Amino acid sequence: MFVLEQGWQLPLEPDAARVAPDPFDPHSMFVIARADGKAIGIARATMICDAFPHAEFFTDLMARPELQAVRVAIATVNAVAVLPEFRGRAVRIDGRPHSMTAAKALMVELTRRLREAEAEVVLLTTSPGLAAVFFDHLATTSSGRPSRAVAAP
Repeated sequence: MFVLEQGWQLPLEPDAARVAPDPFDPHSMFVIARADGKAIGIARATMICDAFPHAEFFTDLMARPELQAVRVAIATVNAVAVLPEFRGRAVRIDGRPHSMTAAKALMVELTRRLREAEAEVVLLTTSPGLAAVFFDHLATTSSGRPSRAVAAP
Protein backbone atom coordinates (compact mmCIF):
# COMPACT_ATOMS: atom_id res chain seq x y z
CA MET A 1 0.00 0.00 0.00
CA PHE A 2 2.76 2.44 0.83
CA VAL A 3 4.67 1.71 -2.36
CA LEU A 4 1.77 1.37 -4.79
CA GLU A 5 -0.60 4.01 -3.39
CA GLN A 6 1.77 6.55 -1.91
CA GLY A 7 4.82 6.07 -4.09
CA TRP A 8 7.27 5.26 -1.32
CA GLN A 9 10.71 4.23 -2.52
CA LEU A 10 11.93 1.43 -0.27
CA PRO A 11 15.60 0.40 -0.22
CA LEU A 12 16.34 -2.95 -1.81
CA GLU A 13 18.77 -5.55 -0.56
CA PRO A 14 22.01 -5.81 -2.58
CA ASP A 15 20.65 -8.68 -4.69
CA ALA A 16 17.54 -6.53 -5.44
CA ALA A 17 15.29 -9.55 -4.91
CA ARG A 18 13.44 -8.05 -1.96
CA VAL A 19 13.03 -4.94 0.15
CA ALA A 20 15.71 -4.43 2.78
CA PRO A 21 14.58 -5.03 6.37
CA ASP A 22 13.34 -1.94 8.20
CA PRO A 23 15.83 -1.23 11.00
CA PHE A 24 13.00 -0.04 13.30
CA ASP A 25 10.94 -3.25 13.06
CA PRO A 26 12.87 -5.21 15.72
CA HIS A 27 12.17 -2.39 18.22
CA SER A 28 8.48 -2.05 17.37
CA MET A 29 5.17 -3.63 18.28
CA PHE A 30 2.78 -4.65 15.52
CA VAL A 31 -0.93 -5.32 15.33
CA ILE A 32 -2.27 -7.22 12.33
CA ALA A 33 -5.95 -7.32 11.37
CA ARG A 34 -7.07 -10.53 9.68
CA ALA A 35 -10.21 -11.63 7.86
CA ASP A 36 -10.61 -15.29 6.95
CA GLY A 37 -6.95 -15.87 7.81
CA LYS A 38 -5.73 -13.15 5.41
CA ALA A 39 -3.89 -10.06 6.67
CA ILE A 40 -6.04 -7.04 5.80
CA GLY A 41 -4.29 -4.34 7.83
CA ILE A 42 -1.31 -3.51 10.00
CA ALA A 43 -0.22 -0.87 12.51
CA ARG A 44 3.21 -0.30 14.05
CA ALA A 45 4.21 1.56 17.22
CA THR A 46 7.66 2.16 18.63
CA MET A 47 8.74 3.53 21.99
CA ILE A 48 11.18 6.26 20.99
CA CYS A 49 13.61 5.39 23.79
CA ASP A 50 14.21 2.16 21.81
CA ALA A 51 14.15 3.60 18.27
CA PHE A 52 12.58 6.63 16.61
CA PRO A 53 11.17 6.15 13.09
CA HIS A 54 10.71 9.44 11.22
CA ALA A 55 12.48 11.39 13.99
CA GLU A 56 13.32 14.09 11.46
CA PHE A 57 9.63 15.10 11.37
CA PHE A 58 9.62 15.79 15.11
CA THR A 59 12.86 17.75 15.67
CA ASP A 60 11.15 21.00 16.70
CA LEU A 61 8.45 19.25 18.73
CA MET A 62 10.96 17.09 20.62
CA ALA A 63 12.91 20.20 21.65
CA ARG A 64 9.97 21.24 23.85
CA PRO A 65 10.85 20.87 27.57
CA GLU A 66 7.55 19.17 28.44
CA LEU A 67 8.36 16.36 25.99
CA GLN A 68 11.97 16.07 27.09
CA ALA A 69 10.67 15.43 30.61
CA VAL A 70 8.67 12.37 29.47
CA ARG A 71 10.89 11.16 26.63
CA VAL A 72 11.11 7.64 28.07
CA ALA A 73 7.29 7.37 27.84
CA ILE A 74 6.85 8.61 24.25
CA ALA A 75 5.79 6.32 21.42
CA THR A 76 5.39 6.92 17.74
CA VAL A 77 2.70 5.28 15.60
CA ASN A 78 3.29 4.85 11.90
CA ALA A 79 2.88 2.35 9.10
CA VAL A 80 -0.88 2.03 9.61
CA ALA A 81 -2.51 0.54 6.53
CA VAL A 82 -5.69 -1.32 5.58
CA LEU A 83 -6.36 -3.00 2.25
CA PRO A 84 -8.63 -0.83 0.07
CA GLU A 85 -11.53 -3.30 0.03
CA PHE A 86 -11.71 -3.21 3.86
CA ARG A 87 -11.41 0.55 4.40
CA GLY A 88 -14.40 2.18 6.05
CA ARG A 89 -16.21 -1.14 6.29
CA ALA A 90 -17.45 -2.40 9.66
CA VAL A 91 -15.94 -5.74 10.61
CA ARG A 92 -16.66 -8.09 13.51
CA ILE A 93 -13.83 -8.19 16.03
CA ASP A 94 -13.23 -11.32 18.09
CA GLY A 95 -13.81 -10.58 21.77
CA ARG A 96 -15.55 -7.24 21.14
CA PRO A 97 -19.30 -6.71 21.52
CA HIS A 98 -19.50 -4.20 18.65
CA SER A 99 -18.14 -4.12 15.13
CA MET A 100 -15.83 -1.32 14.00
CA THR A 101 -13.66 -0.55 11.00
CA ALA A 102 -10.42 -2.49 10.63
CA ALA A 103 -8.44 0.76 11.02
CA LYS A 104 -10.16 1.60 14.29
CA ALA A 105 -9.74 -1.96 15.54
CA LEU A 106 -6.02 -1.80 14.79
CA MET A 107 -5.69 1.46 16.67
CA VAL A 108 -7.81 0.32 19.64
CA GLU A 109 -5.56 -2.72 20.09
CA LEU A 110 -2.37 -0.75 19.50
CA THR A 111 -3.54 1.83 22.07
CA ARG A 112 -4.16 -0.96 24.58
CA ARG A 113 -0.64 -2.28 24.04
CA LEU A 114 0.86 1.21 24.33
CA ARG A 115 -0.90 1.67 27.67
CA GLU A 116 0.64 -1.61 28.85
CA ALA A 117 4.03 -0.28 27.72
CA GLU A 118 3.30 2.83 29.83
CA ALA A 119 3.34 5.25 26.90
CA GLU A 120 2.15 8.69 28.02
CA VAL A 121 2.50 10.55 24.72
CA VAL A 122 1.92 9.16 21.24
CA LEU A 123 3.26 10.92 18.16
CA LEU A 124 1.76 10.12 14.76
CA THR A 125 3.21 10.25 11.29
CA THR A 126 0.53 10.34 8.62
CA SER A 127 -0.30 11.69 5.21
CA PRO A 128 -2.31 14.88 5.24
CA GLY A 129 -6.03 14.74 4.60
CA LEU A 130 -8.35 11.91 5.54
CA ALA A 131 -5.74 9.92 7.48
CA ALA A 132 -4.95 12.93 9.68
CA VAL A 133 -8.68 13.48 10.33
CA PHE A 134 -9.08 9.79 11.27
CA PHE A 135 -6.27 9.94 13.83
CA ASP A 136 -7.46 13.23 15.28
CA HIS A 137 -10.98 11.82 15.71
CA LEU A 138 -9.64 8.58 17.20
CA ALA A 139 -7.46 10.46 19.69
CA THR A 140 -10.39 12.46 20.97
CA THR A 141 -12.82 9.54 21.25
CA SER A 142 -10.83 6.43 22.20
CA SER A 143 -9.47 7.38 25.59
CA GLY A 144 -11.38 8.26 28.71
CA ARG A 145 -9.73 11.67 28.85
CA PRO A 146 -9.48 14.56 26.42
CA SER A 147 -6.52 14.36 24.07
CA ARG A 148 -5.31 15.90 20.84
CA ALA A 149 -3.46 14.13 18.09
CA VAL A 150 -0.18 15.67 16.98
CA ALA A 151 0.47 14.48 13.45
CA ALA A 152 3.58 15.19 11.43
CA PRO A 153 2.98 15.47 7.69
